[in-house]
Amino acid sequence: MAYGLSMDYEVFLLARIKEEHERTGDTERAVGEGIRRSAPLITAAAGILALSFLSYATGGVVFLKELGIGTALTILVDVTLIRVVLLPATMRLAGARDLVGAAAAAPTARQGDRRTSRGVRVITALG
Repeated sequence: MAYGLSMDYEVFLLARIKEEHERTGDTERAVGEGIRRSAPLITAAAGILALSFLSYATGGVVFLKELGIGTALTILVDVTLIRVVLLPATMRLAGARDLVGAAAAAPTARQGDRRTSRGVRVITALG
């Protein structure tokens, strides 16, 4: 559950890194700038989520207390350790290879590319 909630942080961070990399072509600068631009948003979102889950700890049901404290701690560890430390470090080590993979995997328009009457895209094999 915490993984799904904290996934937005990664999307914000990677979007900023990719934008900066497309603009400058420098991976190290893109990672630094991506963190600088998205860190306030990520910190605020994680704080709000953690506080909302910590509110479960004020109830009388033990299961809800455990759920609230556990989820809040998971979100805080995830946002600080994984999203702000490990992800950027890994991207710096991998260099431009990280950011090129998504563009290379996307299908491109080719001669055999067409759409059906309902607008569904069909890509035929070119021989």
